[in-house]
Amino acid sequence: MPGINYNAFLGILYLIIFMIVLVILDIIYVSYSFNRKKFRFTLPLVLLAHIVPLFVTLLFIPVTEFLLNIVNCQPSENDPNLQVMSFFPTVSCFSGAHIIHASITLFFTSIFVFISTVVAMTLF
Repeated sequence: MPGINYNAFLGILYLIIFMIVLVILDIIYVSYSFNRKKFRFTLPLVLLAHIVPLFVTLLFIPVTEFLLNIVNCQPSENDPNLQVMSFFPTVSCFSGAHIIHASITLFFTSIFVFISTVVAMTLF
């Protein structure tokens, strides 16, 4: 992640959140299809069978670490009372738009961890 700016970081962050939303929608569709015992499309089932185990095993730690970087704060060098992001010292933590980004990210991080735990318990 070295060398990227804050806007690129937010772009990647929301791309990961979008992928989590797609997985949630896929889980809902597959659950609904199983409930009705009728699959109109099988591609969502195939994607669910291949993508979710990848998220749970190989990508769990990188995705979780990237999502939690938004709340990785430290005291500012200039003002010890001000918290700034560790990777972006120009962005103050928990003020302005950062509160919205952090809230959304923490919400989807908790959903991601919950889904990953359930899938891991099912697979392993």
